[in-house]
Amino acid sequence: MHGLQNRICLSHSPPTVNRVFARTSPVKEWLRDNMKEVPSALHRMLSDPEFAPLHHAPALLLVVSKFADNQAVEDCCLAAETLMLAARDAGIGTCWIGLSRPWFELPSTKLELGLAETNHVVAPIILGHPRAWPDSHERNPAEIHWIH
Repeated sequence: MHGLQNRICLSHSPPTVNRVFARTSPVKEWLRDNMKEVPSALHRMLSDPEFAPLHHAPALLLVVSKFADNQAVEDCCLAAETLMLAARDAGIGTCWIGLSRPWFELPSTKLELGLAETNHVVAPIILGHPRAWPDSHERNPAEIHWIH
């Protein structure tokens, strides 16, 4: 196939994370102004000065693909899921911030973060230690269709 398709880019250095988070207002403005058909609830969130799309997390992780084809993106999603499960097992909270992905795809954002313009940000994930873990909830039963 393509050989190595995924990259994990992690920043836990305060200067880098603070630089990204300092741009919260431009991120929100860009999302609000450039997303097609923004639902009214999301528009209100993005207009709220207290809302931080990256939730002031201490670390940011980007799962990045060198290619844009479906297989590479699926591989990145699997890597992201595995990473998130392993982080939870280690007591680290994660959140895949899909809302921010279009902003991370901008050439200016990639330049600022030192990513090649040809890379594709598949999974922007924040990491941190949550104040409390959410309670587990009931799961819907699996719906299985046997193919004969």
